[in-house]
Amino acid sequence: MPQIQIATLAVDLSQSGVVPTEVILLPPGPFSAIDGRPGNNLMWQLDADIAYRLIDRIAARHTDIVIDYDHQSLYTRDNGRPAPAAGWFRSARWDDAKGLIATGVKWTDKATDHIRKNEYRYVSAVFLYDDAGIVREIISVALTNTPALDNLPPLQAALSRYQQEYVMPQDHAETLNKLTEQVATLSAEKAQLSGQNAALTAERDALKKTLVDRDAAEAAIKAQAEEQEKNRLIEAALSENRLLPADRDIAQEMSLPMLKKFLGNRKTFADLSRQTKSKSANNSLTHDLTEAELAICSRMGCDPEQYAVTKRELAKRKSAGNDDN
Repeated sequence: MPQIQIATLAVDLSQSGVVPTEVILLPPGPFSAIDGRPGNNLMWQLDADIAYRLIDRIAARHTDIVIDYDHQSLYTRDNGRPAPAAGWFRSARWDDAKGLIATGVKWTDKATDHIRKNEYRYVSAVFLYDDAGIVREIISVALTNTPALDNLPPLQAALSRYQQEYVMPQDHAETLNKLTEQVATLSAEKAQLSGQNAALTAERDALKKTLVDRDAAEAAIKAQAEEQEKNRLIEAALSENRLLPADRDIAQEMSLPMLKKFLGNRKTFADLSRQTKSKSANNSLTHDLTEAELAICSRMGCDPEQYAVTKRELAKRKSAGNDDN
């Protein structure tokens, strides 16, 4: 199984006192260090396709990549010294002639002063590469004045420990293939679930329509039954003289409960007539209410006897007024 290795490479930073916001990290491949590394007739490989994968990985990071001093961030665990940042970046671009370039570099004030005074001249990138020499990932970057710092035993020891603790002993391409297969499987499952969801949604909509249609049918049946019951009550009230034909339309517009209440305590017009005549005989009153007047009494809830009295009083007043004239 291919193993992932770690290396560093220094690139000249000096630009006549200019503090750059773009820094070359690695040159275009194939390339090697001046001391012959990586050795064994192997060259480091970096082209546009490889670079774009590196750029994507840099952009996907949740934190900026640190630029420290002399790789102290790799030593700090061993020597306990602080590892102050010289700068930060979180994006990169590819240039066919220059190579992989860090962009949007933000230097600290101290680092800016060092660079302007030419006190630091090189940028040294720490990177991962596989057995084929393909650059896999940028780990960190350092300001340094020792391009051959890569060969110092302390740095090699720190890189070896980093490799043992943080680098997975398998090829990234293999991992990527497995993840790609998992994505394909999950995509197929998603498509299947989407189809099932669509079928269930269609079934749900059909059931909802069935319920709506059933409720509408039940409502229509109920309305028809109420209408039939209203017609029966109205016809019965008309035949029993408890409702005038002129009031049919009004009764038809009432709801069934309201109509039942309206007709519940109504007496027949014949009963009203008899009641009126009986009271008139007892009170020695002689009057003759018409059927229309009896209907008015019934509709308004008036006492026919009182209505007759009022009618007689109005007639007397009218007669007296005529005599005066």
